[in-house]
Amino acid sequence: MSDTIDFFSMLADITMATTAVWAAFKANDWFKTKRLESAENFYREVHNLHKRYYSAIQYVEDSRRIFDSQYGLHTPISEPKDKSLQWEVKSNSYKIIAELDYLASSLQMMDAMGNKLSPKSASLVSDMMEAHGRFCNDVMNFNDSVWKVIRAGITEENIPPTRGYVNGDYMAILTSMDEPVRISFELKEISFKDFYLHETTMQSVMTRLKSLIARTGKNRT
Repeated sequence: MSDTIDFFSMLADITMATTAVWAAFKANDWFKTKRLESAENFYREVHNLHKRYYSAIQYVEDSRRIFDSQYGLHTPISEPKDKSLQWEVKSNSYKIIAELDYLASSLQMMDAMGNKLSPKSASLVSDMMEAHGRFCNDVMNFNDSVWKVIRAGITEENIPPTRGYVNGDYMAILTSMDEPVRISFELKEISFKDFYLHETTMQSVMTRLKSLIARTGKNRT
């Protein structure tokens, strides 16, 4: 009886493995297309990073203009402050996030689709993403600072120190944006072919098949 059960269990495993191979080949064209698209999207975002930063900086400058219109050096202290401008500043935050998230999202999708960076690009991408994260934090810190000031308002005696830390946050942006852009320009010199490790179709199929068989074996134990 035990031999019969083992036999049918083996047949089930063989059937599952055969089905997996067939399905893998059947789906390979679709998967390969989507995988290539995700690789192209990240590569494109690396090339367009300076354009994303330029767009983000425009929203930063708009928030800075709003701050200066209320608490700038040349703004009369007695002039009534327009707290409704806080919503324009908050809107800038969402627009900034939308621009700066493209790079991280495309990297996550590229990785999820199984693309692997080559040794030539991997360390540069890692450095760029760290620098990009710092730039994103600096941008959001500045915009949040402006939003809080416009929303809550500040007393006359607190205007000078508030100008000081808001301007400090702004200068941090100008400093932190240089490194990720510089690294992205280094990455632009790497061709698409050399940017990624390329796995053959059969290697991809066998990798997925081995993973399925391994999971099946674990479920049986």
